[in-house]
Amino acid sequence: MSILPVNPLTIGQKIAGAMIAFGLVVGVTYLGVHHLISVGEARAEAKYDQKILAMQQQITQLIQAQSEVSGKIDKLARQKATAVRSHGHKLQEKVHEIPHSVPPIDGSYRVLHDAAASGSPLPDAASLPDGASVPVADAAATVIDNYTGCRENTVKLEAFQQWVREQAALTAKAQKDLAKTAAPTD
Repeated sequence: MSILPVNPLTIGQKIAGAMIAFGLVVGVTYLGVHHLISVGEARAEAKYDQKILAMQQQITQLIQAQSEVSGKIDKLARQKATAVRSHGHKLQEKVHEIPHSVPPIDGSYRVLHDAAASGSPLPDAASLPDGASVPVADAAATVIDNYTGCRENTVKLEAFQQWVREQAALTAKAQKDLAKTAAPTD
């Protein structure tokens, strides 16, 4: 008879069974936790990939919007510049209607006009009369050309300023949208 109240074989079987069960619990727990980590990592990676895709789409939309703004503003600027040039040509056609009997303009006018048009320093008073006199029709044609060019440059500058404003607005909105998309989420 054994000093133990139970059969030793049964205790050994119970200990072996307990060890196997413990091993299974530890193993399953490890695998379960590892699986959960893997699933969590996969979910995080999927979220990251979705964010990257969303940001790429936002950038593509920004580029498209910027292109549309550029095309729209360029088209309007070209139309306005064409209208300015057309007006200048119509005025130039009227220059020949100036009677030849109108006396020419003193040469000092031409010297001052040329200095103003070219941005040259003002000539001294002694050199003003040295300029050759200018027929009124020639002076009018020059003034028309200068004002037409100036108005064309104004149209270009205004278009450029509008382009900068619209591009800045698009870029600011895109930055805000991209920041929202990139922000961490739970």
